[in-house]
Amino acid sequence: MLVSYVDLFVNLELEKCEYCIYKGLNHLEDDLNGKRGDVDILVSESTLSRFEQIALKCGFKKSMSQTSYPNYYLKRDEQTGRMAMIDLDVKLRFGQKPQPFHLRPNWNEMKIAKKNIDGTILNVLDTHDYLPLMLMMRITSNHPQKSTISEICILYNEIDKEKLNCSYFSKILMELTRSSENELYDNINDFLTWDRLQVLYKQTILDSLGGSKLRTSIRLFIYLYYSWYLRLKARLKKVIKQPPYHLHQGVIIGMIGVDGAGKSSAVDAVLNDQFYKVSGVKRIYFGNGEYWFPGLNWMSKSFSKMPVFRYILLFLKNFDRQMRSLWALYLRKSGNVVLCDRYYYDDECGKVLRNKNMKNLNAFAKFKRKISSLIQPRMIITPDLTLFFNVSPAVAYTRKKDFSYETMLEVNQCYREIMKNRPEVVFIDADQEHSKVLKDMFLHISSFNK
Repeated sequence: MLVSYVDLFVNLELEKCEYCIYKGLNHLEDDLNGKRGDVDILVSESTLSRFEQIALKCGFKKSMSQTSYPNYYLKRDEQTGRMAMIDLDVKLRFGQKPQPFHLRPNWNEMKIAKKNIDGTILNVLDTHDYLPLMLMMRITSNHPQKSTISEICILYNEIDKEKLNCSYFSKILMELTRSSENELYDNINDFLTWDRLQVLYKQTILDSLGGSKLRTSIRLFIYLYYSWYLRLKARLKKVIKQPPYHLHQGVIIGMIGVDGAGKSSAVDAVLNDQFYKVSGVKRIYFGNGEYWFPGLNWMSKSFSKMPVFRYILLFLKNFDRQMRSLWALYLRKSGNVVLCDRYYYDDECGKVLRNKNMKNLNAFAKFKRKISSLIQPRMIITPDLTLFFNVSPAVAYTRKKDFSYETMLEVNQCYREIMKNRPEVVFIDADQEHSKVLKDMFLHISSFNK
């Protein structure tokens, strides 16, 4: 079990919160290990605020994307790097998503069992209540999994039938389907398909939950259009680059280091991390070569040697790079972690190195340098956090040999001099093993977002 979940459930047990895990009990251990999906938790309204306080105290972040239940809490497990995710609700929901029918459970009648997983005590829905609840949810869903019916059949043949018939959700199921225990469970035990079970019971259950056929039809009609609206909203969020789960206000992070420092692989690690994928992460490259203006790469190769076009192209390139700051601001405003690869610190370092060599240039060359510096991109936005991958020249040279060792030594020294005077910069030892570099990087990013 992930340490994030252990910490949460230990605190819930100490505070005696009224909760239970009510879905996916057949693959619960995989969920708790971060290998499959989220953990579905039902909580009583009386202890809801206490549960939320404990979750936040344990480092989980509440998604701001949802204005109503269910709510989602996410955390990146520090030990394994996997994502811990909780789907929290106070009601049981049925039907096609967004599930227009709901049922408020009676916590005094619902039976909760204690389950020990890896030494941690969890509250789970008792098997005799779990089976009829799963039946209700699967029958009323649009596309139930084919494997679930065999799972339910196996479970039905293993449990005590008297306790099953007397269970809280079994009584509700009989009432909603208007059938007897023997009739319903015999149909299950005969391995009827979900299609057949839905023909027999789906409409009856929905009518009972809705109050009448007319009210059920109206509610289904309204929620049909509401589900289309939610799909359109989800697609629009992708287009405008909003994260699926909005967890924070957004942050701009500069990723800086000389060639061979391991910066690119570190950026890729964040981009491919499951937690940051769903909570929002974007990369913007601020160096040369990846221009946004159409045809600028081709023009720079074709006309760079022409005196007149050279300065026009230089202006366009620098303007292109400068405009990326505005895009970074928008992405941060949308709640993303914005990774600024090769941010404008590179230009500051280049300026320092050019000024050192100015003495050896003639007057015309100095004039051209000054003209170039006038249209050079400026750091108009200071990053919220800058990670400087501090690597020794000897190590960097073994990894990448695009420049001579002397040049790399000079550039490395220049970077260090600039970075040590910047309050937003954090030094990461890039000489150590790559796994340790990534661990330090994620630790700084997560601690900054707390």
